[in-house]
Amino acid sequence: MEQRKRYRKDYEKVVSDKLETKFNSLSKEEQQKLMEDLEENL
Repeated sequence: MEQRKRYRKDYEKVVSDKLETKFNSLSKEEQQKLMEDLEENL
């Protein structure tokens, strides 16, 4: 069980880092559009 928690935490960190890198590679306009789209769909 503890191993699963550690794995999950590490997995979430990797995914989060990749998403952040991808988001930061977008132009400011693309970032803004994405944020607006997310807000509309939440």
